[in-house]
Amino acid sequence: MNRIVDVVNLNADASCLDSELWLSQLEGGRNSILFQWLSLYVDLNKKISLGIPGASLADIAEFNPESIELIRNNPQVFEIIVRPFAHDNALLRTRYGFESNLKYGLKTIESLFGRQSHFFLPPEFMCNSEQIYTLQQNGIQGIFIQPGRFNDEVQERIPDIPYEVRGVLGSKLNCIPFNSALTRSFLDGIHHYNADKWNAAVTDNPGDLMFSWRDGESAFLLPNTVERESAWLKSESEHIERVFLSELEIEFLPNEQLEESSFKSYPIHSFAPWLREMRMIGFTNKVQKIEELLEDLEAQKVFHWLMIINSDILSSVEKSSPKIEILNKESNELEEIILWRSERGFEGEEYLSLLKELGSDVYQKSTQSSSAHLRKFNARINFLSGLSN
Repeated sequence: MNRIVDVVNLNADASCLDSELWLSQLEGGRNSILFQWLSLYVDLNKKISLGIPGASLADIAEFNPESIELIRNNPQVFEIIVRPFAHDNALLRTRYGFESNLKYGLKTIESLFGRQSHFFLPPEFMCNSEQIYTLQQNGIQGIFIQPGRFNDEVQERIPDIPYEVRGVLGSKLNCIPFNSALTRSFLDGIHHYNADKWNAAVTDNPGDLMFSWRDGESAFLLPNTVERESAWLKSESEHIERVFLSELEIEFLPNEQLEESSFKSYPIHSFAPWLREMRMIGFTNKVQKIEELLEDLEAQKVFHWLMIINSDILSSVEKSSPKIEILNKESNELEEIILWRSERGFEGEEYLSLLKELGSDVYQKSTQSSSAHLRKFNARINFLSGLSN
């Protein structure tokens, strides 16, 4: 039997996931796409470790509370992984900003589910040594890393077994490296309605335990979301046993016992894809100036700041739209589709402008808009206000 921990990042602000499309997936209560997607795991008894940022959870709580209830009522199927509120680029954060985002994420999970693992899934796999210390100070025991997100040299220096990673001031966290091949094989599965490559990647592994990371929103970008996920799950090998982190007794290689060439701290992620042509450098600088004042800002302004630090505000502008090949079930032929980047850059600019207009007539008029991104904005601000109260 091959055991696997299936960790899913479900980020409603993914740069290819248009706000209107995301909200449409939440419509219909128990008939919604999201509820049906989650129900697959319940009906098939497939364990999944959900890593949903607080902002995405706020959307779900407002527009599809049935899905929150489904997750809450099925702890035997859904394990909750710690996420910050905003899916941000943590390398841009001050210590106070990083900790504020983390704490609102923790409060969100506590308020909705009252349970969580003690492992943190960092957005974009960005984390520095000071943040390792901050995470430890806030009760986090472990963190994940995806070697495939780093260049070849860095990948070679990341241990391929669970190990301890060091932070500043004598801090340490347990660290779990994901198997990058599983991410690719999952995507092949939902693109082609089968689990052939997924099964091979898992069952051909010489060890008996693997850790997988994937973007849960990937299926929501494709036609026939639920059917694709269902076909992949139903064809998963019976020799694969899904397990939770909380069920495992994992031995982590002590930091001081790592090989001399291994990274003993969390490697710094490249920022090139998010500022490739520097088109968002002005926006980034404005956000940074606000963050420098964060400790002195009133709660409502902090909530608005959380709206403008999302990493996909930058990636939607700087990254090219991916082209992928998927199976068309009706024609039984492969077809190429383009996953267009959304206009999240515009949304970020409007959120920033709203922060500057807070309390004005312009603010009141603008936030009454029926635009999808402003409906999300209002839901998230209201949710944060409820947490604060």
